[in-house]
Amino acid sequence: MERLTVQGRWKISTGIALQLVSVALIASCGSYMQEIWGVTGLITTELMLLLIALVTVAVHKTPLKEVFPVKPVSAREAIGLIFFILGGYLMNIVMLGISMKVISSASGETSYVNAFMSGYDPILLLVSMAILPALCEEALERGVVMKHFRSIKKDWVIALIMGLFFGFFHLSPGRFLNTACLGALLSYLMLKKENISFPVIFHFANNLISILPSLLSFGNAASEVDPSELTYVYLLMGCLFPLLLVAGNKLMCPGAFRKRQWIAAALASVVLLTAGIADAFLVRGRVVDDKVYVLQETLRKEYTVEVRQDGLYFVKISSSYRGACELRQDGIRWIAGSRMGNSEPCIVGFYRLSAGTYTVTYEVWEGSEDEVDLDATLIRIYK
Repeated sequence: MERLTVQGRWKISTGIALQLVSVALIASCGSYMQEIWGVTGLITTELMLLLIALVTVAVHKTPLKEVFPVKPVSAREAIGLIFFILGGYLMNIVMLGISMKVISSASGETSYVNAFMSGYDPILLLVSMAILPALCEEALERGVVMKHFRSIKKDWVIALIMGLFFGFFHLSPGRFLNTACLGALLSYLMLKKENISFPVIFHFANNLISILPSLLSFGNAASEVDPSELTYVYLLMGCLFPLLLVAGNKLMCPGAFRKRQWIAAALASVVLLTAGIADAFLVRGRVVDDKVYVLQETLRKEYTVEVRQDGLYFVKISSSYRGACELRQDGIRWIAGSRMGNSEPCIVGFYRLSAGTYTVTYEVWEGSEDEVDLDATLIRIYK
């Protein structure tokens, strides 16, 4: 990593503190603004991150071009970056599939993100979910935070640290693995190219591909197929990502390329392919598609639902009024819950439920205090 003109003010401890402060602001101010304002709150959060980055540079009295270096991208590098983008996106698919297999909240968190994007203007989504994160988050993470670790001699150590930071930065346990891997790749590009254009373009393209179904107005409806039982699909779809990353690395960073990387990438792809085929055979025969409970009528402030069989359930609860709802077992064990706007899901995702009595409680913010039109669905998908 290139050294800065003002060395003494850019210390590792300051970088760690800056990362923690940024995460704390996202968890407090950012979360509040997004809950109240939706996508507008997300835009405000991203601009807050950019402000943090610019203030940090001003405090250190370092030229902007040193912290955010922008250089021309050659045709060879551009082609390599395309390979890297494709490989990175397939890597995200694989890591998300693994997360859904081992982390119970992962599918619910993914469903919530999809529900959050539904119903918004495509231009607003493009700005808030692709353009601003690529600019603002990269200015903070690959710009000011990573520059504090310039004294570390090993690039892979810096990339690992920044990857863990980026996973933690998103405050999503179910998406930690794929965001951490993405952060490591973005940091690798910045370390090798010393050109913030590379991680910005990569970040933008990755987010753009992810929100493309929402931009094209399809794919927003919650699926009744559990992603956690379709890990084999994710593994098979993304099994070539190691080879694509090596191809991109060879074109963009020839100095960092080694022929043995092809062997390692090929072995990794074979492992993913084999694991996908094995998981496909394990999943066969477990689908039950047993619709347990559907309610489309006026709901009291509290409603009881009886679940008679253990299993993995698709749960979706939405209302025509703004408010908050929760799903609990025996009135004690919290299962899920959130705030919702008009016609937006309060709960949507897949949850493993045991047999017992569940209650749905709903608190109205705006609308009728006497009657609440609420659509609640529980479907047992897998045993």
